Amino acid sequence: MKRVFYIFILLLWVTNLNAQIRQYTAHRLYAAPKVDGIEDKLWDSLPNATAFVQYSPNNGQAPNYKTIVKLGYTNKAIYIFAILFQKPKEIYDYLSPRDKIGQADWFGFFVDAFNTGQMAYAFIVTAAGVQVDKKIIGTAEDYNWDAVWKSAVRKTNFGWTVEMKIPFNQLRFPHKKSQVWSINFLRNIQKHREIDSWNPMDIKQEDIVSQFGKLFGIKNIKQLPRIDFYPYA
Repeated sequence: MKRVFYIFILLLWVTNLNAQIRQYTAHRLYAAPKVDGIEDKLWDSLPNATAFVQYSPNNGQAPNYKTIVKLGYTNKAIYIFAILFQKPKEIYDYLSPRDKIGQADWFGFFVDAFNTGQMAYAFIVTAAGVQVDKKIIGTAEDYNWDAVWKSAVRKTNFGWTVEMKIPFNQLRFPHKKSQVWSINFLRNIQKHREIDSWNPMDIKQEDIVSQFGKLFGIKNIKQLPRIDFYPYA
């Protein structure tokens, strides 16, 4: 009888764990959107990634403000549009150097394209439009990694928006017809010292990469050559 009870508890735990893993299905865009922070008609038919929860300070609790994210792709790049609801007077949009967040609000896209739970790339944009990108390996963060990508922010009467274009040649992913990636969307609300995430994460677990949700739907993309130029004199 005890064995049956323990098996039931184990199955219940696994079911609850799987229920925490969010899923998003990307759709191919019929045209590349203009990266200007404006939600044009290209985004209307895409599903929303929403129901964010607090990562900190109140882990697992409802956030102070709603967040909506849409994701699509073309043959050359992945596009993200985020709507960040917030009182305009509470938006912290302090300028900082590239790869420095400072005291600003920010939104970030985190992707583990090999779906291993070990290494991820992060693309972050502050409310001032400053780009921050880094590579995460376990609990270590490498800000020396720099990618070439586009982003735009725009203030609104309901908060602010972020639009991103991340070329596929800035990522590494498996040579497969159909991709399955681990991803997460994070948002920082500086006034409340609050970080919200799309896929719930346990703050007691230092490694965040293994706590991402799943991205499906990206198909028939190619690993294009990446060429870096290092000018010198």
